[in-house]
Amino acid sequence: SSKDNIANLLSSAMMTGYFLRQMEQRKELEQTLKSVQQERYKVGTKVSFGRANGMKRSGVVVKLGPKKAVVDCSGAKWRVPYDLMNVVEE
Repeated sequence: SSKDNIANLLSSAMMTGYFLRQMEQRKELEQTLKSVQQERYKVGTKVSFGRANGMKRSGVVVKLGPKKAVVDCSGAKWRVPYDLMNVVEE
C-alpha cells in the first residue's frame, strides 16, 4: 500500500542521512588527524622512518605534502606518510 511505500521511503531516507553524517564525521576526524600530524613536521625537521620490525632510515624533511613528506636521506629522497615518521630528538 502507499503507507508502506511512504514508510519504506522515510526509513531509507533516515538511514541514508545517518550514513552520510557518519561519513562526514569520519572525514572531519581524518582531516583533523592529518593536520595535527603535519604540524609536527616542518621543512628541516630531522626524522626517522621505517617498518616497526625492519630497517629504520633517518633524514631531513625537505618538502611537505598533504599526505606525505619528502625526506632526504643522504641524497636519496623518500616520500613518507606522516604516520610512519617520528621526529628525531637531539
